[in-house]
Amino acid sequence: MEIGFGELLLTGILAMVLLKPEDLPMAAKKAAKVYLGIQGFMKKNWLALAEGAEEKKEE
Repeated sequence: MEIGFGELLLTGILAMVLLKPEDLPMAAKKAAKVYLGIQGFMKKNWLALAEGAEEKKEE
């Protein structure tokens, strides 16, 4: 799962328009934690899902 420059730019512009300036740092930290949590979850569980798919192909 990769996020490109365009997605980051669009997200940044939307955040500046929708949030107050004093809320931006807190929102950025929260977004980073969520992203890292999803990334860690996918890394752990992607291998299990891929192994399960390979076992079904072998049967």
